[in-house]
Amino acid sequence: MKLGIVLPRYVAHTSISAGAEQLGAQLAHRLAARGHSVEVLTTCALDLRDPHNELPPGVSDDGAVSVRRFALDLQHWDHTRYKTLTQGWNQERLHTLADEDAWLDSLPHAPHLYAYLDRHHRTYDAVLFLPYLAPTTLYGALLCADRAVLMPALHDEPFARMSVVRLVLEAARSVLFMTAEERALALRTLGYRLPRTSVVGVGVDDAEATASGDRFRQQFDLHGPLVLYSGRLEPAKNVHTLVAYIDRFRHEYPHHAQVTFVLRGSAAMYIAPRANVFVLPPQSPEYYRDAYAAAQVLCQPSHYEAFSIVLMEGWLGGAAALVNANCAVTRAHVAACSGGLWFGDGVEFGATLDWLLTHPRECAAMGAAGRQYVLDQYTWAAVLPRIEAALAW
Repeated sequence: MKLGIVLPRYVAHTSISAGAEQLGAQLAHRLAARGHSVEVLTTCALDLRDPHNELPPGVSDDGAVSVRRFALDLQHWDHTRYKTLTQGWNQERLHTLADEDAWLDSLPHAPHLYAYLDRHHRTYDAVLFLPYLAPTTLYGALLCADRAVLMPALHDEPFARMSVVRLVLEAARSVLFMTAEERALALRTLGYRLPRTSVVGVGVDDAEATASGDRFRQQFDLHGPLVLYSGRLEPAKNVHTLVAYIDRFRHEYPHHAQVTFVLRGSAAMYIAPRANVFVLPPQSPEYYRDAYAAAQVLCQPSHYEAFSIVLMEGWLGGAAALVNANCAVTRAHVAACSGGLWFGDGVEFGATLDWLLTHPRECAAMGAAGRQYVLDQYTWAAVLPRIEAALAW
């Protein structure tokens, strides 16, 4: 097949924390390795929260993948307006079509990319778009609905209730979901009318054999049990709640004074220094795998996940999972494999973490069960044929 993959930015070979875009880049290279002709269509930006045309427009090759970049039109970009409108939607203060139009107008757009899709989309057998909130998806997919395949990474959030999101997903040729819970959100909770859907999952690399928990501990001089958070350090990932729960745990469970909490990822919020909390910036893949291998527990506090690659990576490293009970996706993963526990509030966070830390044998068994779950269902060898079949519809 000749495939186009449309991404708001192409972040392959970078340490930028951008789950959907990193997934899109991986899909491009893995599908190309299986014999497909793959072209990524993207913008010249690397950061869409403060967008700039950091890379030149035009076509370049990244191995077997062709990358076609288009400049953003920033003459009307207003960061303050965009931030205000985004906060308004997040806080459910905006509801009308006029509010929606204002937010769409505030996005950083790439009009030459839209024009290219309009003229050339029929040269591709399928054009894959992700994630759903990117302007390249919201505008681009409507221009080539007969070829458009969406992998939305949908969350139960106010943006998912926008009329344009419904329009884009319902117009697409097909929609690929990462989990059954994500599809249920679209079809049952949000009531989207989607004639063609597939649950395909996400592929995760099994690099556990190269990971060393001892190397991680020695590098950062860490001792005792480790509880790890991995991902963007920002309120959208519920990290502020996690930090508050850690403080409460320290107070209510003083016998766990030797436990170190490692928060690893790109920082978008300030975390004040506190005892036994180690904030670690993003690292190369081999080092973050070392962090997973060193941890007894991987905590995923997010309310909104379409899949959660970090949960899978934690299981591959052997860590038991502790997830937010209010996140249907991560809770379903844990329930499916008995790979950990979940918490609904600060009291449950403390009680479940205390149990995991005081039952090391059971904790290790949960991590092992989670690892087997990933190896059975979410290797690339298992996932790619499902994606290929869906793209060929």
